[in-house]
Amino acid sequence: MQRQRFYLSTIDSQAGTLARAHGLGVEIAEFCTAWNLDDHFPETDAALEKTLAGVSRRVLHGPFNELFPCAIDPKARQLAKMRYQQALDMAQRYGADKVILHGGYNPWLYYPVWYQEQSIAFWKEFDIPEGMTVCLENVLEPEPEMLLQIVREVGNPQLGLCLDVGHVNAYSQVPVMKWLEDCAGFIRHFHIHNNFGDKDSHQNLQKGTIPMKALLERIAVLCPQATVTLEIPEGEPSVAWLEEHIFREETDMETELKSLLASITPLDEAAMELARKRQAQLAKPPGSLGRLEDLSVQLAGITGQVHNQVEKKHLLVFAADNGVVAEGVSSSPQSVTLMQTINLTKAKTGAATLAKHFGCGITVCDVGVNANIREPAVLNRKIAYGTRNMAKEPAMTREQALQAILTGVHLALDTDAQVMGVGEMGIGNTTTSSAILAVLLGVDVEKVTGRGGGITDESFRKKKEVIRQAIALHKPNPDDVVDVLAKVGGFDVAAMCGAFLGGAASHRPMVIDGFISAVAALCACRLCPNVQGYLIPSHASFEIGYKLAMEAMDLQPMLLLGMRLGEGSGCPIAFQVLEAACAIINHMATFDQAGIDDSYLDEIRQGDKFTVEAKV
Repeated sequence: MQRQRFYLSTIDSQAGTLARAHGLGVEIAEFCTAWNLDDHFPETDAALEKTLAGVSRRVLHGPFNELFPCAIDPKARQLAKMRYQQALDMAQRYGADKVILHGGYNPWLYYPVWYQEQSIAFWKEFDIPEGMTVCLENVLEPEPEMLLQIVREVGNPQLGLCLDVGHVNAYSQVPVMKWLEDCAGFIRHFHIHNNFGDKDSHQNLQKGTIPMKALLERIAVLCPQATVTLEIPEGEPSVAWLEEHIFREETDMETELKSLLASITPLDEAAMELARKRQAQLAKPPGSLGRLEDLSVQLAGITGQVHNQVEKKHLLVFAADNGVVAEGVSSSPQSVTLMQTINLTKAKTGAATLAKHFGCGITVCDVGVNANIREPAVLNRKIAYGTRNMAKEPAMTREQALQAILTGVHLALDTDAQVMGVGEMGIGNTTTSSAILAVLLGVDVEKVTGRGGGITDESFRKKKEVIRQAIALHKPNPDDVVDVLAKVGGFDVAAMCGAFLGGAASHRPMVIDGFISAVAALCACRLCPNVQGYLIPSHASFEIGYKLAMEAMDLQPMLLLGMRLGEGSGCPIAFQVLEAACAIINHMATFDQAGIDDSYLDEIRQGDKFTVEAKV
């Protein structure tokens, strides 16, 4: 996880010093006690000035003693409202963009239904300033639904949850991981501290019964934009533990990627030569089965075996949104990404229908859809809620680009299949793919940009203009694929690039779908030229840039079907061609087995005796 997501609570007197030393933020806890908002404010303010010096990232914990939004006494609710408003004012004063407030449930005072109804009414009326987020923290709530119902019913995107894992461990019978899974879509912040389940003792991260490393790894996946505060009185040992076990810098991922690239070997020439000899022995004119023969030789080079099977076929589909759609480059609304991501898991889309028909497995992986997906069949590897608008700022950070690539790598490595295809789902991704291709090939945007899913003449003009603008603004380095992906790419394309790398590293054939898949494959080839031998293009895409991408990789598609859907729709069809190639080399009779003397072919085998030159 990125250290930029972590904060230290000022319940640790050394929070400011530690935060400055380790590049962390600070959570202001002084106003947990309401009197610091009033009589004791001058000395509190003076102390905070020293603590916060040099720390730019801040959140604030609001007051909670005797303050209950669900109070039976209306005047008590008014007091809570006044104090909470003071906390928001203080957050603005100190440059904090999040305020943590306790949910306020007390099982000895309130029935759950009363608590929820009064809390919903309270927060519907409460005014949260623009740019501020209020996070309701669990304390004595016995199960997640109590807080979930409140934030759902209020329906204000500025109202989220703060999951305090120590409180869960001490006061709830529901496991911490279950709270995380259920609440993930609404969690904006975490309080982390450990304990042994008997009381909320705010122990160091490594001291208690909460599996903190596993928990933080899961938080990274389920809540990619949530922030985290170490709410520990003496945080230095826990910060040291984070440095050793959790913080993952760009250099770590760069090292992992370089190590993977170095592991990708060229095709096995000895196995390929044996496959060619096997093809020459089969009872047929030399080369008469064309690409099927070439494919069988390529498969031998990939796996190191002459006889191969592709019975386990799998399609990997990476879904993500692209901030550039704000520029009007697509005719489809961004919401289509969400709906089709879910539909892919239900065999309702073109690619998923074909996969089901041909008996192919399918994994739909969310690496950046701009929504919370509650469909369990969608694999959650969300890096962020869509990229930023590349027309105005880099699409993502370099760290995010590396994370996306490695996400694809790991998914490919972990997939149990003999052959994999790589597809995508994301409105606006022909725009990002065209931008990537223009940079990598050094060609004009006009030569690589098509109309994607169909757009008007004006939108098409705008699309090309936006791509030129983004390239000119960010100046991506064509010799640094990660830089190109970070500045003008998408999470889906980066993850697809990683999938091609992972497939090559594990010596499995990787099938390219259409234009976007081809651009991702080109990225993989630019990172490691050896990847090219592991790639098998399926169909010729309708997109104008596809041919240039194929030429850059020295590849040719197998199928001319006029397809332009994407999603990975060409891959299940291509898998069947690969099965045919395997069937031929594995099961076709040799000349000896067929009882045929092949000496009559000796002269024909010398050179090309099949091609007829066209006469003018």
